Amino acid sequence: MLLQIVAGGVLAWIVWALVRPIFIRSPLDAVDGPPSPSILAGNLGQLFDSEAWGFHDEVSTKYGSVVKIHAVLGRKWLYAFDPTALQSIVLREQGTYDQIEWLVRSNNMLLGAGLLSVLGDAHRKQRKMLMPVFSAKHLRELTPVFYEVTERLIQAISQRVQDTPRDIDLLDWMGRTALEIVGQAGMGHSFDPLVSDDASDPFTKAAKEYLPLSFTPEMMVVRQLSPFLTQLGPAWLRRWIVERIPISRTQKLKEVVDVLHQTSVKIIEKKRVALQKGDYAAGKDIMGVLLKANMAADESERLPDDEIVGQINTLLFAATDTTSHVMAQVLEMLARDPELQAKVRQELIEARDGGDNIPYDTLMSLPYLDAICKETLRMFPPTPIVLREAFRDTTLPLSKPMRGSDGSMISSIPIPKGTNVLVGVRACNRNKALWGEDAEEWKPGRWLKPLPKALEDASVPGVYSNLYAFFSIGLWREAVMLMPVVCRQHDVRRGWTIMHVSSSNIASLLRYPDMIAHSGFSFAQLEMKVVLSSLLANFTFELAEKPIHWHISAITFPSAAKDSLKPEMWLKHLAQVEARDSWTEPARAVQAELVLAGRPAAQMKSVPLIRATPCICALGFERFIVSALCPSSPILQVHSSMRHSVSLTLEEVKLLLKTAVNLEREWQIPDQGGTHVPRRAVRAVEKDGIPMVVRFGYAVQPLEADITMFVAQNSSVRVPAIYGVFEDTSRRRGTPVYYIVEERLPGAPLEDLLPTMDEATLTVISTELQHILGELASLNNFRDDLGPLRGPWANDYFDYLLKSFPCGMEDARSTESFIKYFLQAYYTPCPDRTLVSARIEDSLSRFDLSRPPLFSHGDLFPSNIIVHDGHISGVVDWEQAGWYPYFWDAFVVEKSVRQLRNNVRCQWLKIMKGVWDRFRPESREFFHWLKLKLDSDIDEELGWAIQETEREGLFLASLSNP
Repeated sequence: MLLQIVAGGVLAWIVWALVRPIFIRSPLDAVDGPPSPSILAGNLGQLFDSEAWGFHDEVSTKYGSVVKIHAVLGRKWLYAFDPTALQSIVLREQGTYDQIEWLVRSNNMLLGAGLLSVLGDAHRKQRKMLMPVFSAKHLRELTPVFYEVTERLIQAISQRVQDTPRDIDLLDWMGRTALEIVGQAGMGHSFDPLVSDDASDPFTKAAKEYLPLSFTPEMMVVRQLSPFLTQLGPAWLRRWIVERIPISRTQKLKEVVDVLHQTSVKIIEKKRVALQKGDYAAGKDIMGVLLKANMAADESERLPDDEIVGQINTLLFAATDTTSHVMAQVLEMLARDPELQAKVRQELIEARDGGDNIPYDTLMSLPYLDAICKETLRMFPPTPIVLREAFRDTTLPLSKPMRGSDGSMISSIPIPKGTNVLVGVRACNRNKALWGEDAEEWKPGRWLKPLPKALEDASVPGVYSNLYAFFSIGLWREAVMLMPVVCRQHDVRRGWTIMHVSSSNIASLLRYPDMIAHSGFSFAQLEMKVVLSSLLANFTFELAEKPIHWHISAITFPSAAKDSLKPEMWLKHLAQVEARDSWTEPARAVQAELVLAGRPAAQMKSVPLIRATPCICALGFERFIVSALCPSSPILQVHSSMRHSVSLTLEEVKLLLKTAVNLEREWQIPDQGGTHVPRRAVRAVEKDGIPMVVRFGYAVQPLEADITMFVAQNSSVRVPAIYGVFEDTSRRRGTPVYYIVEERLPGAPLEDLLPTMDEATLTVISTELQHILGELASLNNFRDDLGPLRGPWANDYFDYLLKSFPCGMEDARSTESFIKYFLQAYYTPCPDRTLVSARIEDSLSRFDLSRPPLFSHGDLFPSNIIVHDGHISGVVDWEQAGWYPYFWDAFVVEKSVRQLRNNVRCQWLKIMKGVWDRFRPESREFFHWLKLKLDSDIDEELGWAIQETEREGLFLASLSNP
């Protein structure tokens, strides 16, 4: 009897838990949305149907920027594409919103224990092991592999096209090529020689079938039951149950998963045996590097075999369908626009310069190629929606009030724990309020000019130029791009520590270096550009007779009919294009070098050539060669934005300086003729009504302009447009004086405005500054060691140590060597070297030496932040920018609070509190040595220095709560 009562109670509780949402009012009821057509399934059938485009369009246009969706048995979900809401979901509250548990469990069930499918300590260990194999340096080394596979693709299509145009299933070839690239570059394994018309490898066929089978409406129900299903006894019992499910698609999916698993196991064993035999080549691909690192790791950090196998499945699946589908869609859109296709082809042929393969840096900088990739990802993100779940009660803010279901205006939405949130990637990327009235038109040209101000102000999170697209690029996003970082509370589910920070304008994704946001993105981007550049340089494409119809799934895919779920996309391939030499004018050399320096050639207006005075410094030998041919213009005159077109000469600049206004304190030194020349001066000038700033002096170097252009090209952080860089060698001292002419941004330095700012404005500035810092962190993929953009360290702040300590800063290329350099300099006066060694080891133990470099402004004081009308209008003075240790921005805050006026200091600390709090222990530790070394002639014994350190600590402690 008791057992029956307990069983009945449990059953009643389960039934009540299921039907409760039908009867209990939810805070989400205040949000408007489409009516529910079914009590059982709600709107989910409409949402996940392969023909759900109309429903998604209705949701994004008929209701507000956050929409209520009815789910199973009356549960309420949210469909969000409001930019402020996205910032909260993706960045500011990462510890609150996370992957849905049933999605993680179902990925584990289907793909194995890879990065998509584990939580907690296992997830942390996998991230740590994967980080170095996706470094920018390693991907550059793999570039020849990408080209080798692509060359096989070109040969295969050439044999089929020859002199007669022919329709080819391009999606099939793109998928096979993507799989072969990730097979060769990822694990040194060939899946497909790209010879026959059909893929013969079982894995290739299985990989192609996985997505359409695993994200059907039926499988979405099964996936949601995965937390329960994975607890049903041992694995053999669960498999026995699956084998008896009378659904043909389920059985087909089981066969596909079996092939994926068996192939992964074989690859791992083959690779492990080769490594144990000392085969060096076996350790050069991504999986080889991972296996070697795993074999060498401590037992506690080593990944078990099932997680290695899961990693293979994740890597192969994540890197195949998303990228191949995007490439196919790019070619479809170019087939619909022959004129643009011809422009892109001409750009590629010229970039080849008579060769076959475009160099990595040139390839990544081609403006038309970049524009078509960005625009395709904007219009057609491969993952239209991304699922998240709220793991605690919270409130979702909105960028502007919207009308609720009862007609009232709401500016924020209470989110109960357990709420599922659908991030509307496609809806955000087509939002006319952000992108303009042509938001639903495919216009790559929008990327060759400034984007709408509304978009820049909205700060949409993502990793690629205000696009939420690469945030959604399938499982690359989950596997290697959204490796979360930082919050004040520790997330025990993933082993993350997450800070509440906002997104960056262009999409940094995340601000801190243990986040490798750009790693998977870099792999996918390189793959797309290598394949597309080779295809477009060799063939022309037209639409075939078969129609192209795109379907919604976990990743969108095309078919030849609306009622067909077979992935295929046919295009007509025409005869090969004859390559021709592109070197038609000397200016091409200058443009190529300027592109490498950080600006696409297409965004330059009338780029003058080089001055007669030889300058082999910032942009390389090509400048010197061209300078001999064209002796009339400045060293470099480019327009890093399209805001103005300015033409200047050095003589005009000097004339303007006679009536200039000083913007900074000047440090002058006399030359041999007695004339006082500034070491570094910053003055405001104006020409033809255009306000400009001139930076000049012996300490000014062209590299500062190059860094500014680098930031402008690779982020949306607002920086001054560079109008010209000039060299003056007429001074008697023999040391050249450089003049950098740049745009004068509207507004005033933050330092001047802080004393009068109210709390609301401080909050706005703090949020915007977090955007900027986060976006700069997204530039980490360009380097995996410390240092400036080019050349050795040459930082004014290090001058004292550079002169007083024999060890050169050029040796400090890792966080450990960088810190050790200053420690050794600090402890130089101490005669007891044994004590010094012990102190150094003790100090080093307080830092996380495994963190990769962080790209930083280097000297982000309030004086370098320009504010206009309560918002940041730009950041200036990039001379010290480069790749620094992970705590560097916090250290700059530590340094700045000692130099600011009292009425500025407290306001500045409020703005930078998040950055300072995150790395305050490390920044203080580092600050103490450097401050004492720079400000004191330490001739006393070490004990004096320790006492001084204690005094510094007490002083800084008094600033903790301003």
